[in-house]
Amino acid sequence: MTDKLIKTQRASFPRRLGAMFYDTLLLLGVYFVAGIPLVILSAQTREIPWVKLLIQVYLLAVGVTYFIGFWRVGGQTLGMRAWRLRLVSNSGSPTLLKLLKRLGASLLSWLPAGAGFLWIIVDRKREALHDKISGTYIILDQVVVKPIDKPD
Repeated sequence: MTDKLIKTQRASFPRRLGAMFYDTLLLLGVYFVAGIPLVILSAQTREIPWVKLLIQVYLLAVGVTYFIGFWRVGGQTLGMRAWRLRLVSNSGSPTLLKLLKRLGASLLSWLPAGAGFLWIIVDRKREALHDKISGTYIILDQVVVKPIDKPD
């Protein structure tokens, strides 16, 4: 019988950047579809302060649901799947709290000109600021090293 030895390798900056680019394009499509019901509202209605706030909360919820939903269900967004990346934590599958921390901290990573993301380049473990804050990290999805023969 043959099993596969799986080696976890941390994802590089260019690969993560590629996945972010894919996810950005996909999220634009999701926002396009999510915005269809908003077209029904008249321009005057959209200018009412509480309606404006409700629209912003709705669009924020769409983005949060995209990332948290995909990370929670399969450990990877569609962009991460295309680039063969997976989100994991030291304790196995990330908890909902860790995912929320990661999403919030990833916004902080963009603030100083993307320095939180660029940290991946110099960090020995290839972790960004939001990886460190949330206790999660990105690996290459199932890198097969070699088959192992098991005695029967």
